[in-house]
Amino acid sequence: MLGALAVAAAACTSGVASNDAPTTAGDPATTPPAGTLAASSPPSTAPVDTTGDPATSPASTAASSAAGVAPASTAAPVAPVGGFLETFDGAPSSPQAFTGWESIVHTRDGQRGEVFPMSAGHGADCAGPPAEHEIVEIAASVFSCKDHVMTAIDGGEYGMISMTAPMLVDFSAGTAVVEWDVSTLLASGRDWWDVWVTPAEDVERLPGDPDLPDDAVRPPANAIQIRLTPWEAADDSSPARTGVMVYLRRDAGDDEQGEVLNTEDYEGIEVAVGSAGMSPSRRDTFRLELSADRIKFGMPDYDHWFVDEGTAIAPALDWTQGVVQIAHHSYNPQKDDYVSGAKPGTWHWDNVLIAPAIKPVS
Repeated sequence: MLGALAVAAAACTSGVASNDAPTTAGDPATTPPAGTLAASSPPSTAPVDTTGDPATSPASTAASSAAGVAPASTAAPVAPVGGFLETFDGAPSSPQAFTGWESIVHTRDGQRGEVFPMSAGHGADCAGPPAEHEIVEIAASVFSCKDHVMTAIDGGEYGMISMTAPMLVDFSAGTAVVEWDVSTLLASGRDWWDVWVTPAEDVERLPGDPDLPDDAVRPPANAIQIRLTPWEAADDSSPARTGVMVYLRRDAGDDEQGEVLNTEDYEGIEVAVGSAGMSPSRRDTFRLELSADRIKFGMPDYDHWFVDEGTAIAPALDWTQGVVQIAHHSYNPQKDDYVSGAKPGTWHWDNVLIAPAIKPVS
C-alpha cells in the first residue's frame, strides 16, 4: 500500500500526518521556531567537518581551492539582514527526529508508519561515520546529531523524503541566494537528492522527476530544479562522475524534464573537490544565485560553477518568490552498478541559507 507520512507529529488528514504548514514560520521581525532570521553580517559557510567523524577538513586555508582542497571553517555562519539561516543546532546523545520543518517520508510500497529497515549514518550514540544505527520507522528517517540533520531512506521500489523550508526566497528586488551544505559521498547511483525553488501556487508536496515510477510524486509545472545526477563511466579508463544538473521548468507537463541550464561540460563534484575527495562527513557548500532573468549555481569554496555567472533566463521568470524544498530520493538503491557495494544512503545537511527571505502568506 502507499505509505506517506509527515515526520513531525500532528493530526492525521487524508492519510498524511503533518506538522504545521510553512505558514507557521515566525514573523520576519522575530526569530521563527526553526532557523534564524535577520542577523547583522554576511554568511560564512566554508565546508566543515563537525560531525566527529574520522575525516577532517584541511588544516589550513592556504591550500588552493583550484586544487580541490576545501578551506577550513574559520567562523560560524551568520544570516544576513533579511535572510533566514537554519543551522540545525543540537547535540543529542542519540539520533533524534527533526521536526522543525514540514518533512514528508513516502514509500510507494511500504506500510503506513514504517520504512524498509536500513543502516543510517551516525551511531546509536551519534558517533560519526562510519558508525551507523538501524532505522525502521518513518519518524527516524529525518534526524539530528552533532548540530546537523540527516535524511536516510531505503525506498524499496521507490521512496523519497521531502523537507520544506519555513521561509520563501524573494528575488523580486534583484538577486537572491539559496545555499546549503551537504555531504558528497554517494552510497548508490539510485540514491540522490534534489533542491527545488517553486512558486507557491505550483508547489508539489512530493516533487520529483517526471519519469519516476510513482504517481504520488510529480514535478511542479514551474520551478528551478537542482539535481544530483550520477553518470556511469563510459569505459574502464573513464572515471565515473557525480554531476549536478540544473533545470528550468516553465509550464512543463508531468512528462517533461525541463530546460537544461548547465553551462559547463557536466563535470562532476569529484572534479570540484579534487584531492579533498568525496566525503560522508565533510559538508560542502552549494550556492544558487537567482533573479528573474539571471542564474548562477555551483560550489563557491572551490570556485566551481555548474551554471556560470550571468547565465540568462530568457524570457524572464514571471514569478519572483519561491518555496524551497530539499528532497532525498531512493529508487531500489541496491540495484546499482555505479557504486560498488551500493546501499541506501544517508545525506548530511547543514546551514540552509535563504536571503532575502519572507514569511509565506497563508
